[in-house]
Amino acid sequence: MREKTQPEKIPFYYQQIYDEIKSQILDESLRSGDLIAPENEIAKRHGVNRSTVRKALQMLVDEGYVEKRPGKGSVVLDKKINKRAPDTASSYRNIGFFLPSGNAITQTFYATLFCVLERELKRFNFSLLYSTFDEQDDLAKAIAHYNLSGIIFVSNTSPRQIGMAIEYGIPCTLVNSYDRRIPSILSDNFNGAYLAGKYLLECGHRRVLILSGVRSYICSEERIEGFRRAFAEAGLKIPDSCILPADSWEQESGQHALLEYLKNCSSMPTAIFGLNDRLAFGAMQAIRQYGLKVPDDISVMGYDNLNAQMFPLSSIETHVESIAEATAQAQLWQQFGGQRIPSRITIPTELVRGETVRRI
Repeated sequence: MREKTQPEKIPFYYQQIYDEIKSQILDESLRSGDLIAPENEIAKRHGVNRSTVRKALQMLVDEGYVEKRPGKGSVVLDKKINKRAPDTASSYRNIGFFLPSGNAITQTFYATLFCVLERELKRFNFSLLYSTFDEQDDLAKAIAHYNLSGIIFVSNTSPRQIGMAIEYGIPCTLVNSYDRRIPSILSDNFNGAYLAGKYLLECGHRRVLILSGVRSYICSEERIEGFRRAFAEAGLKIPDSCILPADSWEQESGQHALLEYLKNCSSMPTAIFGLNDRLAFGAMQAIRQYGLKVPDDISVMGYDNLNAQMFPLSSIETHVESIAEATAQAQLWQQFGGQRIPSRITIPTELVRGETVRRI
């Protein structure tokens, strides 16, 4: 008779950091009065965002193992006088935040989304746990092992996994994508890209190139459609040959794709529309590497406006905080007895005029 094996655990990263530090406290590798390593050092060692480390440390604070002292850092408390751990820990319920593989929580969009969701859910004693999750992963085991009371699916989630969540009756929402069976919250992709197209047309651009991300994402197709609509209303057509695919949504992918295009194209575009800001920044690098200037030779437009404080990129503001707040409300509605209402909630977008688009 074959012996049953234990289900493989899904690596919720801040849970791992929490477990590691707590073990060090319990086995007295870290003693009362010791300083825990700085957040940025822990984040670098585990390859995660600092918000993940803060979550792990806050759990230790809530359970009475650690105290945060201004100007000093996180200090270990005497475990012998720890009285709060059982009560506080048991009062929190867990909600999963599931990203498809290939996406990183360190990306600005996902990091902001996670932090705002965590803040909103914590007010109602919910902890937000994140991990990558794909078609082949066992949702039932994840729910049971982590005692999940809800799931927030993110971006290009497998319809099968959403169907399983519905079958199990667990509260679930989808963010940054759309599924007709559950509450779905996303940017108004069509109108945002439409605004980008109108703006480039107003600035005199006619020869434009769309630098797309992963085409299987709903947001990718909706943004392409919205951009094309703006040009169609002006009596212009954007052919498929002017939609340049990239291998991912990352900056390096956009840089490589555009550089190869520039080396072989017969007609130079006057403007590039990246379907997110990272692709747009990659396009800017490729343009400079090719020996041209932004926006003097080629203008660049992005989508997300998540790096406005670092660089004045012309972009589309998605209001990611509003997306996160609407997602939290949809999840909490189900948590407190409301029915799962299939709906599509689109957060309005707006044009941000930066310094990377010039008028012809």
